[in-house]
Amino acid sequence: MRLLHRSLPPLTNITRRWLRRRRSRRFLIFAVGAPKTGTHSIAAMFSPSFRAAHEPRPIELIRAMLAVHSGNWSRDRFRDFLAKRDRRLHLELEATHMLGWCIRDVVELFPDARFILTVRDCRSWLDSVINQHLNFNNPRLPEFRRLRDVYHGLPAEPTTPADTVLAHYGLYTLDGYLGYWAAHTQTVLDAVPRGRLLILRTPEITHPDSLAQLARFTGVDPESLDASAGHAYTAAKHHGVIDRLPPDDLDAAIQRHCCPLMMRFFPELAP
Repeated sequence: MRLLHRSLPPLTNITRRWLRRRRSRRFLIFAVGAPKTGTHSIAAMFSPSFRAAHEPRPIELIRAMLAVHSGNWSRDRFRDFLAKRDRRLHLELEATHMLGWCIRDVVELFPDARFILTVRDCRSWLDSVINQHLNFNNPRLPEFRRLRDVYHGLPAEPTTPADTVLAHYGLYTLDGYLGYWAAHTQTVLDAVPRGRLLILRTPEITHPDSLAQLARFTGVDPESLDASAGHAYTAAKHHGVIDRLPPDDLDAAIQRHCCPLMMRFFPELAP
């Protein structure tokens, strides 16, 4: 036996990674809040102790989404892609806002999965997502720009003073941004059965009560969650564009799109 053992080749790094991925999953969680609501933080809190990742292999997922959106892929082909993608990744927690776009497919494909929806108030979210769009507008990654067009609508001629300000920076309209904020959140709420969904407000992700909720929801020891990783991936630069928007235009857009959800999740900030 010793001779046989000595004759075996050493495990390569690739083999070790494959073996780690093949370990049985202790749970399957998808964090599907909108971008800039704390999905990065959720992944960072789980990653020290569990197989967790934030937006793994984003380009291939975005390309598949765009293929469905353009009519080049059928929904069945897309669902097959999602199933194979999950088998390759073999994660216990995936935090990917793009999965909110196809949340009904994910809910049906993975009946044992549970979901975390992080929700941020619409004003601070708008400020954060504008900063992100200005800080990360890489022309070498056109897929991200095309995905933003799907989310927020193609840039149009501004019809309000606020949209004129946004157009000056190459940004989308207020209706495009806030309409997406509401649609993403409401779509997840409508698609995920209540017993499979945990809702966390972004500012409270690292609060002790939220950590206890996360631990109960996933069935893990609270000590295994890294609270110090909360609020990861903060803006590299704040541009202050939201402060240049006429308040009346901003308030009107919030009234059109956000009031019901703001009253539900942030009544203290609702207009």
